[in-house]
Amino acid sequence: MVSLLKPGVTAERDRRQFPGFYDSGLWFSGSGGPIRPGFATRGGMRSPNQRAPRVCTSAVTYSGQTAVQADVDPIKTAIHGRDVEGYIAALGPLSLGAGVRNEHYSSEEEYMMAVAEACREEYKTITDAGLIVQVDEPGVLHVLDLLSRLECQ
Repeated sequence: MVSLLKPGVTAERDRRQFPGFYDSGLWFSGSGGPIRPGFATRGGMRSPNQRAPRVCTSAVTYSGQTAVQADVDPIKTAIHGRDVEGYIAALGPLSLGAGVRNEHYSSEEEYMMAVAEACREEYKTITDAGLIVQVDEPGVLHVLDLLSRLECQ
């Protein structure tokens, strides 16, 4: 007999089966979300429980112009004259904006729209260079995991 897992329980199952990985904080280093090996910042791993709270106290603005251009330029050079399409993966607005206490905008919707507009600037830089944007939104899995725990009555 085949046993199917209930949708959304993978993350919780993984936490039970691999507690050392989750306790290490490796999954939570870098920009504050899940990372791939090799993208951790120097200075060791930090636990999500040791992370200082993030608070939005002024208008959200995009400040990654130099960094995204540094990603775009070598890809454009590498694919020049070849019959291939280049792409850059960029983090989505849900993952960037989640977990931040909003003290500036009048609503969470207004705050998240500001985050999305800031992301749009990065995405536009990538597409204006003729590259494809792959929006990575790992936060969606977290939301699905939370929704799977709700009981409807």
